[in-house]
Amino acid sequence: MYHHVSRRTFLLGTGGAATLLLTGCGSTSDPISTAGTLDFANSLNIPPLAPSTVATNGTRVFKLTAEAGSSRFLPGGRTPTWGYNGAFLGPTLRARRGETVRVAIENALEEATTVHWHGMHLPAIYDGGPHQVIAPGDEFAPECNYSGPRRGWLIFPAGSGCLGCS
Repeated sequence: MYHHVSRRTFLLGTGGAATLLLTGCGSTSDPISTAGTLDFANSLNIPPLAPSTVATNGTRVFKLTAEAGSSRFLPGGRTPTWGYNGAFLGPTLRARRGETVRVAIENALEEATTVHWHGMHLPAIYDGGPHQVIAPGDEFAPECNYSGPRRGWLIFPAGSGCLGCS
């Protein structure tokens, strides 16, 4: 059944609702901070730098192997994990802005994988996903000119995307 609502009733209703909503949206003069008040049990482990070589044409080359392993996250057991050049996550790749970089990725896993490059500024088509799968035993070696941020570190979770450049 349809009930006609007058303009006056509509405006009074929406004005009242807005007033109720905005009542809890006031600002406080003191910023909220938890600095120094939280106790963290686990430290942040930054992955080590990956070794690289420089080809005769000046291209910086990194070699990564996607492999299975196990990692201890909490006391009492280990968890099966995947990583690059190790059991979990991957190394930090370091390159200079403007440098041509090639990352040769070998898939030593028993199933297909892909790579996602956190922190790397790339066209969306190259930033990982199911469109660039690396089959078991295959290698993928994208190459591009690095034009990302001046500083940063990149972690590459196996199985979640990939880097590819022209």
